[in-house]
Formats: sequence, C-alpha cells, structure tokens
Amino acid sequence: MKRILFLLIPLFTLFFVACNEKESSIGLGLQDPATLYDGKFDTLSVAGCTMKDDSLVTTNYSQGLLGRLSDSWRTQEAIIYSQVANTSENSINWGTSTIDSVVLSLSVQDLYPASLVSAGPLNLHFEVKQLSEDLYKDTTYYAFSSAAVGSTTFFDGMVSVAPTDTVIRLKFNSSFANILDGNNFSNQELISAIKGIRIRMLSDGDQAMFTVNFNAAVSGVIVYRTYEGDSETTHMQNLLSIGAGGVHFNQYITNYSGSVSLLNTLDSISGTTSLHLIPMGGSCLKLNLTAAVKQFNNQHPHAIIHYAELQLPVVNPESTAPPKDLVVLKYVNDSVNTYIPDMSDGYTSGSLDYRYNEKTQSYKLRITQHFQKLLYKGFDPGTLVLINSRRSSANRVEVAGCAPSSNGQTRIVVVYSEL
Repeated sequence: MKRILFLLIPLFTLFFVACNEKESSIGLGLQDPATLYDGKFDTLSVAGCTMKDDSLVTTNYSQGLLGRLSDSWRTQEAIIYSQVANTSENSINWGTSTIDSVVLSLSVQDLYPASLVSAGPLNLHFEVKQLSEDLYKDTTYYAFSSAAVGSTTFFDGMVSVAPTDTVIRLKFNSSFANILDGNNFSNQELISAIKGIRIRMLSDGDQAMFTVNFNAAVSGVIVYRTYEGDSETTHMQNLLSIGAGGVHFNQYITNYSGSVSLLNTLDSISGTTSLHLIPMGGSCLKLNLTAAVKQFNNQHPHAIIHYAELQLPVVNPESTAPPKDLVVLKYVNDSVNTYIPDMSDGYTSGSLDYRYNEKTQSYKLRITQHFQKLLYKGFDPGTLVLINSRRSSANRVEVAGCAPSSNGQTRIVVVYSEL
C-alpha cells in the first residue's frame, strides 16, 4: 500500500517557496477582493476518486479521539498509546509516603455521534493496559501504528458517562501503584519503568467516541498519597502527564461498509457518482485537474485569472454534521505533497475559505494560485482534499461526484477576463 509523505512546513515558508517558482504571466498582479467575481465565468469538470488516507501522522497532537463509532460507511475504533511522564523536572520519591489511589483523568468533548448528546447516561467499557515496548521521541507514529501490550491491566470495567460530562475518571487497581511504591524516580526512570499505557473502549458496552484534550490541566494520571509526619497527616497528589513531557499517539482502525466497502480491499474507488471524506485515516479525495487545465488553456489562451474555486456540494447534509473545514494539498511527486499556496492566504487572513457553508450546503475552496500554476505547467500531478480536523473529529461527509447528478457536481469555477 502506498504511503504518502506530507511536508510539514510552516505556511509562510510555503508561500515564500511558491514565490520562487517560475510563474506564468497570467494573473500575477494583486487582485482587489471586491473584483474577484467581476469578469467572465467558466465551469470546468475534474476527475477524481475516494482514496485511503493511509499516511495520517498522529504523533503528539494536542487532541485525539477515543472510542468506537459505527454508521452506514464505517466502523472505526480510536485507541490511545501514551507514555506516562512526570510534569516536573524534579524526581519524585514515592517511598516517603503511602499511595492511596491512582486515577486516569481524561478531558473530553465533542461526543460522537451527535445524536447521543440528548441520550441518557452511557455505559462504556474502558480498558487500560501497560505497554511492553518503549515509545520513542524520534519515531513518527501513524494512524496505522500500534505498540505491544503486556499482561498487566491497570483498569478494566464499565463506567457510566453522561453526555454532558467533560472529564472521564478511571480508578486504577494496585498494579500501577506497585510500580511506583518505594522508588525515587526521575522522569526518564519513570517512563522506563512504566513504558506507557494503551487506552481503549471495548465493544461490549455502548458505542461512543470522544475528542480527548491531552494538554488540558485535568488530563493525566493522578496519584493520591498520604505522608505521615511527626504531628500531622498530609494529603498530596501528583499529576503524571499523558501529553506534555512524553510521547503519545492515536491508532485508528477502520472497517469500511456500504458505498465505500471496496476500500477494505482497494486503495481507491471511483469518484464519478460520489466522493467520501472519512476522518481518522479513513479516506481523502484525490483529484486530477489536467483535463480542466487543458480545456481552459485551449479555449482562453490569453485569459487573466481573477479567481478560481473548487466547489464540493454536500450530499444529504441534514443526515450528518459535515466537518468544519477542509484542506487542499498538491503533489510534488508521486509520494510527496504539500499545501497549495492559496492555503497560506486563506488561514493567515482569517477568511472563510475552505469552511463548510451551511447556507449553500457546500464547500467552496479557493484555488486561484494553484490553478494559475497548473495552467503554466499544462497538467496536474495531483490535488488532494482532506478533512482538516481528521485527527480530532469523527465527522465525515459525502460530496457530489465528478459527473453531473441530482446532487450537483464537484467542479471548478473560474472568473477571468480576456486580453
């Protein structure tokens, strides 16, 4: 299976690099936003497919997902692997006190599916096991990555969680405390002793998924202990981090069903009638704009581009919650891609480009500079469309395919003038 390497470069760097590429003479001047839609219009078809998003990096992001989710397209499981680290540079002498209890605390938000928000308490089966292998800071972990676990289980049980809860607390058995008891661990010694934990939700309880905020103050392993002094008893607690100070990543397991079931055996499926964006390494859109580029170059050889927009009409938006925004990347070669230059302007200016428009029930993605560069090249090596929050949101969306239909059509609209 082909893995795609994403260039993680600051957006201002992307823009600088783009300005050093050889440009065509089409539309290089600054364009007054008020005149973007002044001019002639042309509508161009694109080719495309739904493709597995099998190179999603999940290492050390501030948010991730935990749980299980099923609908007509997919069954997905989100699992967390994390080191347990001391939030302080100082070592902790666990031998000078008595450990009363240990609790894993997770800051959660955005319950999926959204229909559960109005439901009663959920009975969820959580399991937390100790890792049997080390996690490494210099290793890149992907949505398909995993780590081996040993026989030690820190928690295994049903927990009642209300849809409005913002913190999930899992009280560990004595196994975790036994590792700490009597030791004076530095941070590295603590990480080496525990190696890490795997947090997952088992299938025999209710099915739900949460966004977990790893950087929240309440997220971590809390150790409650008592120190007996000469004349008084002191109660203390230490927060061991599962976010800062160590390595963590998400594993996302996807089983495809319904209209995308062929992705269980294929890397991509036709996008003629519909296109599917599934988070958590599920799927992205691979488009090819070569036919549109050649058509426009042949019909308008002396055009000045005012504006170019990739339009993605959403299918049945009332039955799902479309992701908030999308990102667009271009292929540098067969295995490397990076953001299109328009993304720089879209995010730094705070514009609404690339966001879902509830009024039009569509995404309208500005690709003006990207399209200009393709006109100069004469072909498109490949254009990718992905869910921006695909590591931390479970929302998916279906958009119209590349052929005209009752649902509309994924297409390019160009505003231009003739010399």
